[in-house]
Amino acid sequence: MDFTPDERSLISYFAQNESPLHRWGFYFAALTPIFAFAGYGLLRRDLLALGMAFFALFGFLLWHVSASRRYAPLLNSICRKIEHAQSVPVTGA
Repeated sequence: MDFTPDERSLISYFAQNESPLHRWGFYFAALTPIFAFAGYGLLRRDLLALGMAFFALFGFLLWHVSASRRYAPLLNSICRKIEHAQSVPVTGA
């Protein structure tokens, strides 16, 4: 198949056998302070702390979704090429 350099780079990125602990470590480090702040707000009945934790979690969610959408055009292109390659009949002996 004829993939562009960007598509090849994305394929090799997703093909890497990355340890799930690496990803979990990132999420743990990013979300623990938010949940700790929410817990503090619940225990102290502090609406400001709860609100800040909510907006921090919402911001994290928006960041995660926007970062995930960055790959969408390349993944779409890769999938179209694979689908086209599978629909073209193979000729030969």
